[in-house]
Amino acid sequence: MFSSINASRVINSILLIIGLLIFKPLAYFIAFMMLAAGITNYCLMEKILQRIGFQNTCSTPVSQAEMQRYDAKEHWENIYKTKKSNEVSWYQENPKISLTLISETNLGKDAKIIDVGAGDSNLVDNLLAIGFKRITVLDVSSTALHQAKKRLGDRANDVTWVVSDVRKFETRDTYDLWHDRAVLHFLTEKKDIRTYVEKIQQLLKPNGYFIVSAFSENGPKKCSGLDIKQYSKDSMIKLFSGFTHIKSFEVEHATPWGARQIFIYSMFKKRGNKK
Repeated sequence: MFSSINASRVINSILLIIGLLIFKPLAYFIAFMMLAAGITNYCLMEKILQRIGFQNTCSTPVSQAEMQRYDAKEHWENIYKTKKSNEVSWYQENPKISLTLISETNLGKDAKIIDVGAGDSNLVDNLLAIGFKRITVLDVSSTALHQAKKRLGDRANDVTWVVSDVRKFETRDTYDLWHDRAVLHFLTEKKDIRTYVEKIQQLLKPNGYFIVSAFSENGPKKCSGLDIKQYSKDSMIKLFSGFTHIKSFEVEHATPWGARQIFIYSMFKKRGNKK
């Protein structure tokens, strides 16, 4: 029960009570903020808490009723229709960690790479810039992919774009590298997590690599109004026990509004076929 408590709303209520008792103008101000938050779903107090490092959420939580009606495509379409690229918590102007890990695989420029749940990430821009030629970008949101295509201009024609929920993605293609930044932690049901692992096993070539980044046990417990699943090095290794673990490490990510989020990056390799 307490894990769903929103600190900003609690603090607003406390300040309102104090204001009513000793300082009426403060009470009026807090009441106005609460009214604005209810009408616009933008909470100033929450943004202030995020700037000083409060990590229990990375955006305004949805109600329990909304959670029960959750539909992945509808949710993420709404996110990308209402927010600019640099207004989402996971925004990176330069995805340097992913690029470094990809370079460590020593894959050739003809390697087939899939970036799942990519949104309108800048990773594809950078992969094209350094010469990769066979890139697939997948996301459940057509709006996100449209924004990425628009940004790339003519270069978008050199990319394969797929609108799909990764859990339902079907293809005859196989890949040399699977990249996921901030998708896995949104899968909280055991059957969905199991499906995700099976997709990698199915779609990754023997000796292929996959790079996955999710919220660590020191990171947020909610994101984009959704509950998430946190990971550690040990839980990553356990989940992907059918693969060879190469490395795992934690990284602090700063959101566009200055909040700190701790991610864990892990790199694995699919085992080759037995002769």
